[in-house]
Amino acid sequence: MDVACGKDFYSRQIQQRTGRNIFAFDLSKEAIQIASKKDKSESIKWFVADLAKMPLKDKSMEH
Repeated sequence: MDVACGKDFYSRQIQQRTGRNIFAFDLSKEAIQIASKKDKSESIKWFVADLAKMPLKDKSMEH
């Protein structure tokens, strides 16, 4: 998970280095739109969201 992902630099690096699916969150709709258009992997799921109000169920990110 990448919170405050911005326009994707770290999300992309994490995905490329781990080969895992990534959930990336940012408050900026514009940043998420830019990042999602650049992402060709389809391994990163992009969300416009506030860290204090994450749209996830409790423990949904656990292995």
